[in-house]
Amino acid sequence: MTHTRPRPGLMLLEMIVVLAILALLVGLTIPAVQYARNAAARAGCASSLRQLALATHGYEAVRAKLPPGCDYPIRQASPYDNTLGIGVSWQTSILPYVEQDGLWKLAWDAYRERPRGNSPAHDYVKAQTVNLFTCPADSRRTGGFGNRDVWGLTSYLGVAGTHVRANDGVFHKDLVVRMSAITDGTSNTLMIGERPPGPKGVYGGWYAEWGIESVCPIAQILAAGTVEWAPEYGIGCRPGGSPLRAGNVENACDANHFWSLHGSGANFAFADGSVRFLRYSTRTEVLAALATRAGGEIVGADDY
Repeated sequence: MTHTRPRPGLMLLEMIVVLAILALLVGLTIPAVQYARNAAARAGCASSLRQLALATHGYEAVRAKLPPGCDYPIRQASPYDNTLGIGVSWQTSILPYVEQDGLWKLAWDAYRERPRGNSPAHDYVKAQTVNLFTCPADSRRTGGFGNRDVWGLTSYLGVAGTHVRANDGVFHKDLVVRMSAITDGTSNTLMIGERPPGPKGVYGGWYAEWGIESVCPIAQILAAGTVEWAPEYGIGCRPGGSPLRAGNVENACDANHFWSLHGSGANFAFADGSVRFLRYSTRTEVLAALATRAGGEIVGADDY
């Protein structure tokens, strides 16, 4: 009589060992994948910053000046400002230099039609998203408070020196700066930095139609020094300077300083078009020195 040999199977102990090995592999794989994603997002942000910096160079080559943080080409009184009217952000100004000629035409037509804003044409442009303006680490592309108030976001702000009203940086409201005025050296002067929009995308719109006098120093330019950038808008925020430190997208007060979603620091584009990652350990006085265009400070690479 022939007996059939039983098929070998996994013992309970063997199954536990196999499951433990699988769990270990999953535990090792997930952080590795997350690290790779974070590294890719950080590199993507650096690439975008480099393109934005080069776009400002293109603007300067044609117009012999860098785009102001907010320009006021059509001066018309508004309810918020008696002399300026609606502002054009530096990001709006460089649209033709980032292959967004069509969007620039729509924006400029909206300004000419209604310099004080508040029109369907402005609302349409304001709601458009430009992938180059947002960091891959942030999934948000639009902000707003309802279907009738939506704006495209930006993760990158122009560096306004030590204060938005000090006029000692590269980007300020209604200020013309030429490359030749950056006497500290273009490789030693910050031009554009990372800072995610706040909750619901507040303080993070790329289009300055709704900016006028008040929003330009919040949504398009930001100081990197030791003086508050716009204390009157930091309602409920702790008084202080503008250091480089970690933040939270749900905290509106973190719109008050440069930071990123990369964990240990933020990318910055320098005026020469190079991009460097500055860590949160960078001292505030070093950041302020890098932010000025003609302060005469000597800052070495070992300082940041």
